[in-house]
Amino acid sequence: MLEGKVIAITRDEESARDFVSMVEANKGKAIALPTITLVPRGSEVMQKFLDLLETHYDYVLFMSANAVNMIFDALNSMGKIDDVISLLHNTNVVAVGPHTKEALEKYGVKVSFMPTKYSSYGVIELLSRQDSKNRRIVIPRSSASTNYLASSLSKLGMIVDELHVYDVKPTEHGRWSEFMKSLSSGKIDCMIFTSASSVNSFFEVAIKYEREERLKEILDLIKVIAIGPFTNDALLEHGLDAIVSEEHTVAGTFEMAVKLLGK
Repeated sequence: MLEGKVIAITRDEESARDFVSMVEANKGKAIALPTITLVPRGSEVMQKFLDLLETHYDYVLFMSANAVNMIFDALNSMGKIDDVISLLHNTNVVAVGPHTKEALEKYGVKVSFMPTKYSSYGVIELLSRQDSKNRRIVIPRSSASTNYLASSLSKLGMIVDELHVYDVKPTEHGRWSEFMKSLSSGKIDCMIFTSASSVNSFFEVAIKYEREERLKEILDLIKVIAIGPFTNDALLEHGLDAIVSEEHTVAGTFEMAVKLLGK
């Protein structure tokens, strides 16, 4: 049980809905703190994605539900949504995580594969078991992503194209002031970071309210959970070594929070 515990997660209210329900079911309180805004790169990039698909790929990899929704919303506004759905029917679609799979299926896209680990590591593990040498894969994703995945897939002998379809920017909103007061006064028991981008954006905004050295001191006094190793790498760059969730999902971070805070 999490009775009396307050857990903050770097997600918007919609994305954190399941997490909030799980925390509240265990008598805790959850705070959804959005730290990033996703900004589409525009119709030219979306058209390029369509043009790439027309050259035929063996795999198309979607890393998040956010990426799926952003791409399909943009293509819908361009009147090209039927085109992308038709093209995706002729390839193997890989979805990282059940929410990504659900987002694709909402548009009628059949998902061929979903890795058991919902991360870049899981994708590499999945495709290393396939006959992937000389196979072509395209990955529409954030401009903030690292080259680890593309580099690792290239080492498997794959022909990899990454297309940056959106940018990630820090988001500042009215809840920051109240949240920072709660954090500074010891009213937050656990902080969960769900991506490297959310880490960097958190610090970019939070240091407007607290000196970075003081911010690190505050976070050192509470439980800090990273959804995965790349997220923890970003925290390490800010001088924090978090506890990494065993399962790299939001549900996995909840389970870790229960393990650390549960009574």
